[in-house]
Amino acid sequence: MTRMTARRRRQGGQALVVLALVGLALFGFGAIALDQGVGMSDRRDLQAIADSASLAGARSLPTSAATANWVALQYAARNLSLSPSAATPACSATTCAAGGHTIGNYTFTLTDNSGSLDLSISHTRRTLVAGVLGITTAVTASGARASKPGPATQAVNYAIVGVGGDVQVNGGGTGNPSGDVTGAVYAQGNFGANNGPHAVALPATVSGYTGSACSPSTANHVDVGGSSDTGNYTLGGVAGANLNTGVSAPTALTGFAPTTTGPTYSLNSASAWDASGNWNPGTYSGWYPSGTSVNNVGLVHTKMNPGVYVIQNVTSGIALSNLANAT
Repeated sequence: MTRMTARRRRQGGQALVVLALVGLALFGFGAIALDQGVGMSDRRDLQAIADSASLAGARSLPTSAATANWVALQYAARNLSLSPSAATPACSATTCAAGGHTIGNYTFTLTDNSGSLDLSISHTRRTLVAGVLGITTAVTASGARASKPGPATQAVNYAIVGVGGDVQVNGGGTGNPSGDVTGAVYAQGNFGANNGPHAVALPATVSGYTGSACSPSTANHVDVGGSSDTGNYTLGGVAGANLNTGVSAPTALTGFAPTTTGPTYSLNSASAWDASGNWNPGTYSGWYPSGTSVNNVGLVHTKMNPGVYVIQNVTSGIALSNLANAT
């Protein structure tokens, strides 16, 4: 009787050990599951912030990559209640380089691609319960990519670009460069005016629409695709100055040209004019909106409604009508 009682007591001790091990395992699984749930919630928050911050930064890509990086970092940090000025390495609108920038327990990694911005955010956080098992920290991360916006801010480094034929500006020669062309010019053929007295004037340095020189100061120039230029123009008061010949047509606007929502008009189509007799935006194939064109009821149309006009398959010189309804 005594021997059987002792055996039962030993078996009871073994059961306690097994129950303890099972309980510890269940606690471990529960702790990990709880922390994983917190991590998934954290990742969802980081994904939303990365999406919006990369999009905000990409809108500044036409300005510079450093500015785009700085905007994205500011947007992401402030959404996490962090101070962008505390980033390591330091960041600013002119010096924010691609790579990793750490603020507290967060690392923001910025990557500049061709026309897009990548942003990834990683968060090193303390675990809630799993630390009992020796798992004291966990890392949550998410990322996003955004592309820069299209044609409104796409730089071409020219004030006027003519990728086919000549570029002719009549009525120039005002003696005030801001009244003619304020920046550099590209013409596939020749650039200038119809004759010497009306020679187009360009300032010696690139200026804004007000005529004030841009900062930093940039020397102006005229580029043509041919081996010479016979047009009439003055640059900085000197006829034919700063001319570069044999220059390939710029391609910066490829794929970014604005498109028209208007239809394609056939020659002298009545739908090309509105009720007031003004030209409508659209595609003109083989002809163009000019004050010399007459419709089928004999009216001469001299003004163009604002919008995007696509003119194609025209081999002669083009003289457009004036703009109407502009404020």
